[in-house]
Amino acid sequence: MKLSDLSALLTEQGFTNQIDGDYGIEIKSANTLDEAGPNEISFLANPKYRDKLTETRASAVIVSLDDKVAADLTVVRTADP
Repeated sequence: MKLSDLSALLTEQGFTNQIDGDYGIEIKSANTLDEAGPNEISFLANPKYRDKLTETRASAVIVSLDDKVAADLTVVRTADP
């Protein structure tokens, strides 16, 4: 599914979210920040793994609303990743 479709699904489930980056990314599966690759999404819920954001190969990452991330990383911002 496209990242925009995932965002719409989250909204339908009551999770307010915002995409920063490429809405059209094709997401085929989810994985950990360490193991994710192209066309996969991951998430950052525990701040102790923040340094992994610079190393992940995930196409997109779900983060909290106020997380600061590199401009080249597509993120889905939500209150509770």
